[in-house]
Amino acid sequence: MRRGTKANKASETVDPQKAAFERAVRLLTAKPRSIAELRERLLENRKADEKIVENVIARLSEYGYLDMKNLRLVMLRSRSSSGRWADAGWNAI
Repeated sequence: MRRGTKANKASETVDPQKAAFERAVRLLTAKPRSIAELRERLLENRKADEKIVENVIARLSEYGYLDMKNLRLVMLRSRSSSGRWADAGWNAI
């Protein structure tokens, strides 16, 4: 049977935990995200349930991918270079 046919796709079992983790890594590769933003993106369209998302977030945190201090520094640099200090204020960071 040819690769990519419906029969092949149906026989493949997708681990929802692995799929959610891979999606999270792709999202974080695109740009730094807060834990809340990442959680929201993973839960949209019901592609993953809350338990899986929490496990993925815990694993990413263990690996250091969800460093909130680093995210704040990235946001500070971005706002500083774009001149958006007055718009955002310190509470946004």
